[in-house]
Amino acid sequence: MTKLEEFQKNEKVQQTKRFIIKNIRTICCVGMIAFLFVGNLVEFGKKTGAYVNNYGIKGYNVVFNSASIYGILLLVVPALLLCLNYIKSLEDKQSLVKFVAPMISLAVLVVIRLNVKNLMDSGNGSAYAVSFKSSFGLSGWLYLLFCLILIGLGAIEHFKLNVTEESIKKVFKEKNMDEFKNKKD
Repeated sequence: MTKLEEFQKNEKVQQTKRFIIKNIRTICCVGMIAFLFVGNLVEFGKKTGAYVNNYGIKGYNVVFNSASIYGILLLVVPALLLCLNYIKSLEDKQSLVKFVAPMISLAVLVVIRLNVKNLMDSGNGSAYAVSFKSSFGLSGWLYLLFCLILIGLGAIEHFKLNVTEESIKKVFKEKNMDEFKNKKD
């Protein structure tokens, strides 16, 4: 590989990194919506003796076939975050919405998972030597990860934290979190 080819390859990698960093909130929101339609959001199963039966609940079933508002919030929150720049009435509260909305989505996701667990555990399954399990499916774990990323980004923006590559290096080197205070404008 020539130096020119190596330079071009490194430049493409740098462009990709800059694109992802610039659009991370949009990528997370689109990913959250997509994961509602792909894969299992919550998985559950029962074990009776040597037999194991596993089932899954798709995100779109929670959103569109649910009798509660919880499922709709899983779709509305990322959509709100995508459209936030175009909503004039929320212009002065954008940083707060970017911080709180993903928390709502995260809470709803956990509530849905716990509801599945409670439904599976209800009844007298233990009398028949039946054990139940419930967990997030792959889509649920990725939805959760994107929620956590959005909460972190929202906290950085809302609390005006100085989070740069240099400040992160200093924090790890000096073991002092004061480096994140007072974001430089």
